[in-house]
Amino acid sequence: MAENTPDPDPKKPGPEPERLKIDGDWEDAVSKALNKKKPADGWPKVPEEDQDEPAAEDE
Repeated sequence: MAENTPDPDPKKPGPEPERLKIDGDWEDAVSKALNKKKPADGWPKVPEEDQDEPAAEDE
């Protein structure tokens, strides 16, 4: 029978999650953040090197 050994180079599904410390009640903080209006100059652009690669499209 095959032994159940861990993969020497396991594939990770993505980057490590970022942790964020929230002061006070997290539900109030989320509500406040989601109720903010769009900035007058628009949302900041994400630099190309920080963007995820687009999924391959079927042709």
